[in-house]
Amino acid sequence: MRLVMLLVLGALLYCHCGLLLGIQTSDAVILSSTSSFTSHDLVMTTNYPWIHSFNSPYLGHNAIGTLVGLQGDPADCDLVLEEIKKETMYFELAFSRCLSTHAIAHLCRKIISNNLRSRQLKVNALIGGREDIDDGGVARDSKTNPVLYYVDSIGAIQKVPYACHGSEFISILSYLDRKNYRDGQGEIGEIQKLSIEEGIKLIQDCWTSARKRTSNRLDLSKCKVIGITAQGATNYGLL
Repeated sequence: MRLVMLLVLGALLYCHCGLLLGIQTSDAVILSSTSSFTSHDLVMTTNYPWIHSFNSPYLGHNAIGTLVGLQGDPADCDLVLEEIKKETMYFELAFSRCLSTHAIAHLCRKIISNNLRSRQLKVNALIGGREDIDDGGVARDSKTNPVLYYVDSIGAIQKVPYACHGSEFISILSYLDRKNYRDGQGEIGEIQKLSIEEGIKLIQDCWTSARKRTSNRLDLSKCKVIGITAQGATNYGLL
């Protein structure tokens, strides 16, 4: 009887935490995720916030903001999110400035890597925002470039034009690879030339492709889309 209870508990703890994908267009970064997570055939919630916007409500001169998308175990995601909130709030109070997208991405990597020896966090992240490379990565005005960072569960970090985390990432990345064929000079991919409207259409096509190939245990019926431009973050609702 005890063995049966342990097996049932283990099955409930094995969660399918959905998909998280992001792309960098010519003028924005767009993150999109599923809105639920399941444990085998049990839907734990249908409106889990996998994507979060960090934007100071009182620093108007430096309030472009940063999007942080998390994927993995919900408890570990909450731990990473609370650490980021604590550090960003302290920085704003101490220096009257927002942390840049570059700084938040490396803060997320540090939180994950610091837990590798004790208890590895089952968290992957995509961090999107805008930064001025000539000013130490700090986005101070509208003359900034969109940037997307990829962080995985072992603390690796990389600046990428598009990325995906989750069980169906292979089908998503293969679709994006086909859309991002290089031009003759190989300087910039096709995805980075898109407008934000075209980027949202590409995100929608990615979900359509994933819905055709995914297993029945992964709920892709409702997917959130949030983009960030020089004017700030915008929620584009569900696809």
